Amino acid sequence: MICLQETKKEFIDKAMCQAIWGDAEVSWEMQPATNTAGSILCMWCENSFRLQRKVIGNGFIFLEGELVREAQQINIITIYSPCDIHGKRSLWEAVKHLKEAAAGVFWCILGDFNSIRDPEERFGSSQRTLIDNSINEFNEWIHEMEMLEVPWLGRKFTWIRPNGASRSRLDRCLVSPEWLHRWPASVQITLARNFSDHCPLLLRSKAVDWGPQPFRVLDCWLSDNSFKKIVQQCWNSHLQPGWGGFVLKEKFKRLKQRVQIWNKEEYGDTFKKIKMIESELNKLEENSMQRQLSSQEDIKRKHLQEALWATANAHESLLRQKARTRWIKEGDCNSRYFHLLMNAHRRNNYIKGVRIDGAWIDEPQKVKEEVRNFFSQRFQEPVFSRPTLDGISFQTISQHQNNILVAPFQEEEIREAIWDCGSQRSPGPDGFNFKFIKQFWELLKPDVLRFLDEFHANGVFPRGCNASFLALIPKVLDPQILNDYRPIHISYWVHV
Repeated sequence: MICLQETKKEFIDKAMCQAIWGDAEVSWEMQPATNTAGSILCMWCENSFRLQRKVIGNGFIFLEGELVREAQQINIITIYSPCDIHGKRSLWEAVKHLKEAAAGVFWCILGDFNSIRDPEERFGSSQRTLIDNSINEFNEWIHEMEMLEVPWLGRKFTWIRPNGASRSRLDRCLVSPEWLHRWPASVQITLARNFSDHCPLLLRSKAVDWGPQPFRVLDCWLSDNSFKKIVQQCWNSHLQPGWGGFVLKEKFKRLKQRVQIWNKEEYGDTFKKIKMIESELNKLEENSMQRQLSSQEDIKRKHLQEALWATANAHESLLRQKARTRWIKEGDCNSRYFHLLMNAHRRNNYIKGVRIDGAWIDEPQKVKEEVRNFFSQRFQEPVFSRPTLDGISFQTISQHQNNILVAPFQEEEIREAIWDCGSQRSPGPDGFNFKFIKQFWELLKPDVLRFLDEFHANGVFPRGCNASFLALIPKVLDPQILNDYRPIHISYWVHV
């Protein structure tokens, strides 16, 4: 779909449509220009979008329809906002009422809002007080609409005064949380401009496969009896020869593979399990309306009710863990709240690509190679002559203090160190967090103590145990180059 402002009806011709969509059937809706304000033109290919309803108002065009390929209902509003604050308020109110009255959860509101969300989005303006008031009202409207801004790529400003004296980000794309959940890779790209003083915006959602999702122990598993049996059987079922560190690494590796199979084949999707249990309960309830249930059916209904509560609690625990809410421990289930947090984490952690030598690259293999080369140079130490410290007297520790430092690890101090760590924390990306280690400490303890005793005696890690990885933490809102990330170098001693 293409949405244009400041256009004329004669701009729509067969040549333009053929250049964009070839011989496909094209439709459009248009709001005519009013005085000096330009018009709005929305165009789409009938093979991609099937229009079901439209509303043309003062400063906007609303299109409700279906994405043909995905059979998905969506709502799109194209905005061309007035410059004065009173006109903006009228437009915001009209769009708000339209969204409240319309059906569907997949919303996209885009276009020229003639408003900024932050003072940093405008350069060269002297109307500071008026700008600040408009910013607050615009942000409050977006919050009331429950809309989110799609991550940015490309230029910072979308409007430039012809003489270059001032610049602003007036154009943007807002979507509903459900939209980003459905299309998590959505980005808005600022393209280069030509005759217009506005830059075109391209909303794109290109799904990129960055590799398999990392394994992680889920808290809801720890309360499942079958999970406990799987862990105990897998840990003790095989006698692994070798050093303690190697044995520990291989046991975690084998356990991880076994748990993944158990989760897929036995534990399953908690949400689907809830729906299945609800369906069976409803069938029994319908039967009870027509006849007296048998004793076996009464027992089954009781077990189903217990299973429903247990599965619902497991599902809530899963959502809470994925949302990483540390401040909420107990309370009512709020699935939408947890989903919003999960989507926010995914958006912040998702690498859309990087700009390499001025070109945007989103191919996973090229991006990974560039990241490796870039940060390997950062962590390399240049060769230079170091000064010597011969003949300088330093303060020393006593022999008793030295004996304490080099003494073998004691079981109590090892346990204390583990229990001092947050239960949701993981020693590495192997996925086994400290909550798992604490719960199965008596099972894991002999292998852990053996590994630490051998390490104390030999000072050697078996090959593959002391691996490392880089966690890239964004330093800016929408990172585009590798300098926009802060690397954290983390080492760990278990199998990835």
